[in-house]
Amino acid sequence: MLRTHLIAMIILFISITGFSQVSNPEDIRLLADGFQTIFWENGSKYYGEVYEGEFSGKGTMVWADSSFYEGRWQNGMRHGKGAMQWPDGRKYFGRWKYDDPHGKGQMEWTNGKMYRGQFDEGKRSGKGKMKYEDGIIWKGEFLDGKPVKD
Repeated sequence: MLRTHLIAMIILFISITGFSQVSNPEDIRLLADGFQTIFWENGSKYYGEVYEGEFSGKGTMVWADSSFYEGRWQNGMRHGKGAMQWPDGRKYFGRWKYDDPHGKGQMEWTNGKMYRGQFDEGKRSGKGKMKYEDGIIWKGEFLDGKPVKD
């Protein structure tokens, strides 16, 4: 009797959490809307909301190269508030739009360099502050990823 209840609980847990294994990214489109846990054959993993076959809502993606993103998704892209870390140790916290840092955010490098300010399509753009690895701080306007000098 206990064994039957245990098996039923395991089946219920799996059906509620939406565990899925996919080998082809197109397979995601076949998943039911709601929270899903997805594993790819290459080692990548996604835990979060899926809507109409796309990552949408809150979710965490861990890629096979150990980079990861935790935050909001829309139509399968990072969109809204989120945090990303790349394999080289670089980190970004802030707003995303169509899979790029966009809006207010902060980028940190492992050598101590840090930028806090506006991003446009993944590049530093607008008002911001850059702290360089030698401790020098430059505050002002950025354009196309570079400081605009007067």
